[in-house]
Amino acid sequence: CSCPSGSSPHTHQTFAPVVMADIAESQEFATLTLPDGQEHKIRVYRGTLGEDINFLDIRDLYARTNSFTYDPGFTCTASCTSGITYVDGPKGQCLYRGYPVAELCAKCDFMEVAHLLLNGELPGKKEKKEFIDRIESEYLVHERFRDFFKVFRMNAHPMAIMVAATGSLSAYYHDNLDWSKPDDREICAMRLIAKMP
Repeated sequence: CSCPSGSSPHTHQTFAPVVMADIAESQEFATLTLPDGQEHKIRVYRGTLGEDINFLDIRDLYARTNSFTYDPGFTCTASCTSGITYVDGPKGQCLYRGYPVAELCAKCDFMEVAHLLLNGELPGKKEKKEFIDRIESEYLVHERFRDFFKVFRMNAHPMAIMVAATGSLSAYYHDNLDWSKPDDREICAMRLIAKMP
């Protein structure tokens, strides 16, 4: 993971990502005919990995037809597209940026995977050092943040504590940040990563 070829510093093996293509604007459409005879064109997308499944884009369904879909439990509804993660639970597949997560766990460290998720590729030695330097510059937490942990019971589940603590960080790091600016979003990501290791 520490060199551009994907060679792991831990095992000296190489592994390559599966290509996870972005969804291009589809030119395929399906036609939905409502009970009153009204027709609505629905854009059709296809997945780039896994089974050949059609995804019907219904974002404008309510605005154009005054209709909603009914899918209790979201059993057949995708909520987003992702160029970062691919999951096929029944087949036991989970990819980050095209790399199997199990291989990343075996061959890469936390900082390499964090770099991959944020930047789309595994870092070389120089990139990794620069990335770690940026993260380490954000390690410090506000002194009052330490008091936050005193409210939890001694036997509280660590994941519950981490979720609560992560959410509370936004109370310390909200000044002078504009979510519409990529640089500000990157600063937030660096601060969050810095608090996790």
